[in-house]
Amino acid sequence: MTCSRIYVQRCDYLLVERGVCVNSNPVVYIASVYMHYTNPEVWPEDFERLVKHCTRRKKKVIISADSNAHSSFWGSADTNNRGLMLEDFILRNNLAVMNTGSCPTFYNSRGHETVIDVTLCSPELEDSITEWKVNLDFQGLDHHLIKFALFADDAGLITTGSDPTTLVVNMQTAVDRALQWGRNNELMFSTAKTVAVLFTRKWKWKYECLLL
Repeated sequence: MTCSRIYVQRCDYLLVERGVCVNSNPVVYIASVYMHYTNPEVWPEDFERLVKHCTRRKKKVIISADSNAHSSFWGSADTNNRGLMLEDFILRNNLAVMNTGSCPTFYNSRGHETVIDVTLCSPELEDSITEWKVNLDFQGLDHHLIKFALFADDAGLITTGSDPTTLVVNMQTAVDRALQWGRNNELMFSTAKTVAVLFTRKWKWKYECLLL
């Protein structure tokens, strides 16, 4: 009997309209997958069903997998048969491997270390996942913690005002609401990607806004 497991979390994107945070239709699925080392098929059936569901429905997915498989694709020093099978699955389903380097993700009491933990994602998310690394400062029972940053789709804050001062106050209220939403969902907004755009036909407004 094998004990492969998969846990899936559906996460709604953030959409902000007129300073109010609302849910939108696009979602990203985040899955944690355990592939038991005695399973001849390598991965559990639910894992394959999830990937096919996301492909069919054009949904994005991030997968953190304890693969119990070796492959140079994700930084292992060698490649075994399980690794070859998983490689083929990854290529056939157009998934991206986010592992970088060859820092061991698994260790045991006998001093054996290897890379068997794999982070996969939809190709649309490949450029949004950065800073992937193995955190050697945190140790579980036999796995190191893997950390990475995910940049979500851009959000827009739309406010109106009868004069520049009112516009700035309304925008600050919208920003505060968005920041609070982020804190509640353990998300951060990148100030480096934040740009304010003013649309007006009033030349006096343009001058006043430059002074704010």
